[in-house]
Amino acid sequence: MSSPTAGFYVGACPGAYPESDTETELASAEGFYVGGYTESDVQAEAERAVAEGFHIGGHPASELEVETAVREQAVGGEAGERHGEGDQTVAVRFPNQTAQPPSTMPQVTFSEFLANVMLTCNAALSRKLANKPQEPMIVAKLLKSQAEECEKLLAERDVFKAKLDVVKAERDTFKAKLDVLKAGRDASEAERDTFKVERGAFASIALASQAKHDNIIAERDALKTERNALKAERDALETERDDMEADREFFKAECADLVESNTEFELETAKYATELERLKERYEKLEEVHITHHDIMQSLEEQKMVEARNQREKQELELSLLQHRELVEDELSHFEDKLSRFKDEVSRFEKQKLKPNVV
Repeated sequence: MSSPTAGFYVGACPGAYPESDTETELASAEGFYVGGYTESDVQAEAERAVAEGFHIGGHPASELEVETAVREQAVGGEAGERHGEGDQTVAVRFPNQTAQPPSTMPQVTFSEFLANVMLTCNAALSRKLANKPQEPMIVAKLLKSQAEECEKLLAERDVFKAKLDVVKAERDTFKAKLDVLKAGRDASEAERDTFKVERGAFASIALASQAKHDNIIAERDALKTERNALKAERDALETERDDMEADREFFKAECADLVESNTEFELETAKYATELERLKERYEKLEEVHITHHDIMQSLEEQKMVEARNQREKQELELSLLQHRELVEDELSHFEDKLSRFKDEVSRFEKQKLKPNVV
C-alpha cells in the first residue's frame, strides 16, 4: 500500500513525536492528529468522528473503545475481525469528503498504519534535513525515538488485543443473555396468545353461565307463581274439608236419631206381634173345646156372643191395627226416605273420602 499523503485523518496515534515539538507541528501540518489522548481529547475526537460520519456505539469514552467503534463501523463488522497476519484494521478517511458507507471506505492494517507513520515521519525528516545542515545526533535520536514509539505501539496493540478479547467475551455473554431474553419474550408472547384464547373461552363460558342464570331465575319465578296457586288451592281444599267434617258430624247425629227411631219402631212392632199371637192362641183354644149340643148351642150362643164380641173386638182391633199399620207404614215410609237420603249422603261422603287429600 502506498504511504499516506497529506490530508489523511488517522484514527489513533498516541504519543507520536513526544520529544520534538517541531516534528509534532510538522506532522499536524501534514494532516495527522498527533499527541497524547486525554479524556477531553478522546471525547473531542469521538464527537469529531460522529460529525464526520462514523457511528460510535454505547461504549465508555476510552481511546481503545472509541477506536474499536470506529473500526467496527469502518469494516462493517464486529471488533476483532482479523485480516492478514492477525493485525487489526483501522479506518482512514479522506478529508473534505462526505462520509461513505463502511463497505466503500479504504482500510489499512495496523502494520501498514505503523509503516505509513514511519514513512511519513522519515519523509518529513528528510524534508527538514534537506533545508538544514546534517545533524547526526538529532537523526539518531529521532530514529531511536521512532523505534521506541513503534515498540510502545506494538505493546499497546497487544493490550488492545487483550481488551478486545474481553470485549468479545462480554459480547458473547451479552448475546447469550439476549438469546435468553428473546426466548423469554417468545414464551411470553406464546403465553399471551394462550391467555387470549383462554380469555375468549372464559368469556364464552361467562355468557353461557349468564344465560343459564337468567333461565334459572325465570324458572324460579314460575315455580313461585305455581307455589302460590297451589297454596290458594290448598287453603280452598282445607276450607272444604272443614265443611265436610261439619256435615259428617251432622249426619252422624241424624243417623243416631234414625237408629233410635228404628229401635222404637221395632219394639212397637214386636208388641203388636205378641198381641196377635195371643189372639191366635185364644182362638185356637176355642176351637178345641168339645161340648155337648146344648152346651154346643149354649156354647154356640155364647160363642156367637163371644164371636160377636170378638168380632167387635176384632173389628176394633183390626181397625186399631189398620190405623196403627197405616201410621207405622207412614212412619216406615218416612224412615225409608230418611234412610235412603242418609245412604246417599253416606255414599257421597265415602266417595269424597276416597279422593286424594291435596295439601
